[in-house]
Amino acid sequence: MLRQQGGQYLTCAIIEKDFPEGPRRYELIRADTHSSAEEAKAFAILKARRLIDEQGDRLFG
Repeated sequence: MLRQQGGQYLTCAIIEKDFPEGPRRYELIRADTHSSAEEAKAFAILKARRLIDEQGDRLFG
């Protein structure tokens, strides 16, 4: 998921997980900006992994 703001790319990601009652999703959007799409993607992955490690399933609550 890429979003641009003023010629820069925002840190954005969609985190999804399947649960017995169906899939749930969390949209990660941060104010951090990056000059390239590749840089934004790499940073979004790092942020998403950290958030998953810290929050676990509570992220979808």
